[in-house]
Amino acid sequence: MLLFLSFLCGAQIDEGIPTRGMVGYWPFSGNAHDQTKAGHNGTVHGVKIIGDRFGNARSAYDFNGTSAFISTSFKGILGGHPRAVSFWMKTSESVNSMPVLSWGGSALYPSSGERFECSFNYMLQNGATIDVSYAAMSYEAHHPIADGMWHHYVFQFNSPVLDKVEIYQDGDLLTHVGHSFYRNTLLHTGQGSTVRFGQVFVPGKRNYFFKGQLDDIAIYNRALSQGEILDLYYAKNTDKTAMILKWGIAFFILLLLLFLTTWLIKRRLRHAVLREKEKLEMSNRWYEQENRVLKAQMDPHFIFNSLNAILQFIIAKENDKAEYYLTKFSRLMRELLESNIHESIRLRDEIETLRKYLEIETLRFDTAFNYDIFVSKEVDMEKVHIPNFLIQPFIENALRHGLLPKLGYKQLSISFHQQEKGTLMCTVDDNGVGRKKSLESKNNFNT
Repeated sequence: MLLFLSFLCGAQIDEGIPTRGMVGYWPFSGNAHDQTKAGHNGTVHGVKIIGDRFGNARSAYDFNGTSAFISTSFKGILGGHPRAVSFWMKTSESVNSMPVLSWGGSALYPSSGERFECSFNYMLQNGATIDVSYAAMSYEAHHPIADGMWHHYVFQFNSPVLDKVEIYQDGDLLTHVGHSFYRNTLLHTGQGSTVRFGQVFVPGKRNYFFKGQLDDIAIYNRALSQGEILDLYYAKNTDKTAMILKWGIAFFILLLLLFLTTWLIKRRLRHAVLREKEKLEMSNRWYEQENRVLKAQMDPHFIFNSLNAILQFIIAKENDKAEYYLTKFSRLMRELLESNIHESIRLRDEIETLRKYLEIETLRFDTAFNYDIFVSKEVDMEKVHIPNFLIQPFIENALRHGLLPKLGYKQLSISFHQQEKGTLMCTVDDNGVGRKKSLESKNNFNT
């Protein structure tokens, strides 16, 4: 329960994205808080929280382009230090001067460099622009920035000179400079300036605002590698609440189907027993034995233990193991249900069903025991028929009370021999703790 609650608590830094050198991260998962240890939380001014690119509710922000912005307490000082800014953007209207992120003052060239901003300029062939107080460079996009579509961008530099910057769109480096002036301007924002999203603040002059949606803004105190930029671009949906809800619903549906199937089987058996009461006493004993076998094969311990094992794989995020286990379990259940309509089953089919059952048990107990099945040559597995799943309760008893309490090497052997004409002998042998010690353990547990 504590593990489940921890998943549903506040947002965390998404798995798979680079964290080295990260000095600010705003995933907008319900608020504008910074999820790094620095805690430079944002203050919302007129923006509206909406769904993100994955469809997760309340996980991105919409900016109206006239007055909405987010201010933070993070002082994005450059001063010659490397810097990288990563974010996801979706524009809703192609207009000129679209600031996404900025910090610094408003001095003009040649005293520029006090402000740094990441913006877009649709007057310059859909260009992505780095602006240093009007000393700017616009890089032409490889693909037009279509309104209504999410794009990922990285603005970064290793050198404090404007012409050393790099801009990546959807993992691709933009190399063609569509427009530039004052290229050698130094990047040196002031000590007192803080980072804003969606606004360029110029005291006494016109302010510029972004119109569209923003999400997953990250700032690093270093430049990122090509691989790290691709990791950011291809980052998967890590909304843990949605993931747990998805697996929870699937688990509930599976559990409901299993209970319904069990109820239908028991109901079918009850009707069969009532009909067969009118037959001979021998037939009655046969169907009573079949009823007990079918109830044993649907042992609630086995069903619930298997479902709990699947749930543990899901919680541990071992999705491959959960899928593999669930496939094995569902196939076994299907074979059992299909075989219930027949009074008996071929020995070959019974052995195959037992193998599937033992495979599931080895998966559940992490291969805690070894097993083998031997059939002597004189036994014709195609012609010999036996009641369905007749041998499983004896195997389960050997596992539960004989092998699992034992330490060390564990071996289970199942053999079939023709004892005499018309008689088949099945031997279930294990090197477990033995009946006496198992009974002592059970008595100690009860006391």
